[in-house]
Amino acid sequence: MEKHALVQEELRLVAALSAVRTKLNEFALISSLPSEVLEHIFSFCVSWLYDARRKDRSLAWTQVCRKWRCVSLDAARLWHTIDLCDARLASLCLHRSASAPIHLITTSAWKLPCAGDILSAHAPRIQSIDVSLFPNDLEDLFQSCGPELIGLQSLSIEVPPVSSNFVLDASTRLPSLRCLTLRGVWIPWTKCQGLTHLSLCRLTAGYSPTPAQLLAILEASPNIQDIYLDHISPTPSETEFVPVSPIPLLSLRQFSITAKARQIHAILSFIMLPESAALIIDCHQFTTLDSLFPTTLYHIPNILVHAIRFMGARACIFANSNPALSDLSAEPNIVLKAPCTAQAHAFLTHNPVLFTANVTTIEIADVMYNDEFMTAGALNTFLSHFPALELLRLTSFTDLSDIVTTLSTPVAQHGMPCQRLKSIWFGKAYVVALGWKGMEKEVRERLRSLVAVRREAGCPVRLVSAQDGELYAFCKDESSQGPD
Repeated sequence: MEKHALVQEELRLVAALSAVRTKLNEFALISSLPSEVLEHIFSFCVSWLYDARRKDRSLAWTQVCRKWRCVSLDAARLWHTIDLCDARLASLCLHRSASAPIHLITTSAWKLPCAGDILSAHAPRIQSIDVSLFPNDLEDLFQSCGPELIGLQSLSIEVPPVSSNFVLDASTRLPSLRCLTLRGVWIPWTKCQGLTHLSLCRLTAGYSPTPAQLLAILEASPNIQDIYLDHISPTPSETEFVPVSPIPLLSLRQFSITAKARQIHAILSFIMLPESAALIIDCHQFTTLDSLFPTTLYHIPNILVHAIRFMGARACIFANSNPALSDLSAEPNIVLKAPCTAQAHAFLTHNPVLFTANVTTIEIADVMYNDEFMTAGALNTFLSHFPALELLRLTSFTDLSDIVTTLSTPVAQHGMPCQRLKSIWFGKAYVVALGWKGMEKEVRERLRSLVAVRREAGCPVRLVSAQDGELYAFCKDESSQGPD
């Protein structure tokens, strides 16, 4: 009896001590944080659970004190991400998420998912699926979810490149789907309605939507904001499909497409873009801009291009509404990814959509020309198509010989090329590679000669360099030695 009384007294004292410690914790500064703030902080801690490098004690924050544990376990939104590759964690999160919407993910395509029967009771709560699995595992996953995914808003499915394309069961209902990302996966395209994001990649012939099906998706998704089409292969017999009138996609922010020129032109013929939309085209073989851009592409007659930046295998096109080209944070209206020579030749023909006669700035941010196009004659032909050019920016190291020769040699019946050219701007690469005082004498003489010849022709040009973020005048006169 005496032992029993002592045990009871011990339990009473432990409970009293625990109550005192709880009250003392309330005086700690961190205890003044509202539960909502703690919950937001813990949301970052929860993300550790889905890191492949996670440690064994990744739930340690729930054991700091009673308040932290209660806040963590009672916040359903902290546990809404379900990793199908971890059966124990998935079961725990499904229980703690209560009735909150859940998001299914996989942290590895090489682990079999633990879906089984644990998802069937929670199918109405599934709001997003972002998984990378082999086709057999994907089939098991959707069978366990059932045919009614009425709450699913975001679907991102990928099969490894080594596997064949996966076909989603046509009986699966997706009435709330808004964001769709498929890599090597086919779904019934008639289910794609009201989308705000569409990304299709690695769809081989027979699995890729035909132009007619793609048009139907866009017609049913007038508020779509992002479109990404990478190496899709429409049915050859339907690549010439042209709708009665283009579909206006006035909410579109970005359209990215990688395909053959014929397919790009056919797809762009379906739609009408707002001037503010970013258009990214990746095409290795094309002849002129007309072979890519249909005349109905924009809701205005043409886009007035004011600047072009050549960066190796891409040309960035800036419209008049964009900030100055010197602002490196400026986003181009159009990005054309293609071999360097194809880029240059594409701009040598007039295009009714992209009006380049008013281009005032050209920047060569990487080696643009190959040996064939670097000749003075080819450069002269290229620059002659930009009569309004005022600023030529050279931000990477390029042989100056042909550029200097072209800009200092008059053209028969036309006089000095680029007569409106006011400045040639040299980037830090020139400062590092040549140095204004260490520049080879022959190059310095060529630059001075260029300044003198254009001044005499009534087309003066100013050479400036970027050094430590500031611009220094160079070759102000023939005796200039450049900045220190």
